[in-house]
Amino acid sequence: MDNFGMLTRLLRFQRLVAGSRRPEDVDRSGLLSPEEFQAELALLGLSGREFGPREYAEILGEKLGIEINICVLPDDHYPELTLEMARAGKVAELSYSEDLLGATILVPSSLPSIVRTLSVYHELGHVAAGHPLEVWEGGRRTNRLERVPRRLARRPPVEDRGLCEQEADLRAVYSLLAGSLGSKNHYAEKIYDPL
Repeated sequence: MDNFGMLTRLLRFQRLVAGSRRPEDVDRSGLLSPEEFQAELALLGLSGREFGPREYAEILGEKLGIEINICVLPDDHYPELTLEMARAGKVAELSYSEDLLGATILVPSSLPSIVRTLSVYHELGHVAAGHPLEVWEGGRRTNRLERVPRRLARRPPVEDRGLCEQEADLRAVYSLLAGSLGSKNHYAEKIYDPL
């Protein structure tokens, strides 16, 4: 997804999260709600706290028993890789180790800071949700999906690739807002409010 596309999605989801819940904005049927996301943050000890992508990745990895690495690629050192990602329409790439005990997120350094942050949160959203992995053989996509054995989400992962991407976008926006707002986050307060 290009920078403009990512920012457009952010604005659309920001309206949704801020209360403009028109059905034409986003089809959220069956996708993660802000309250469910805050419950996940509570499990990680992050609800009501300010955090960034690296802290979220570290704590999520500990909870899932995997190591999650975020690699910001200097474009001038890895021009062929960043060019390949750009040609594929990706601003970040998530890959798991063969034993699924490690995950790496690659993101180019040339992205604007907000786009880089959202892109990392998007990929972390796939990890937290336990979205199935696309199976590749011989450098080609096989159209088969493989289940991931670990996830933070309580609900089973969605199977449809389009819905996986929508949910990862939601998780990216929820993460950005929750991590930026900390204790000022309306949903974090509601989770502990007995009334």
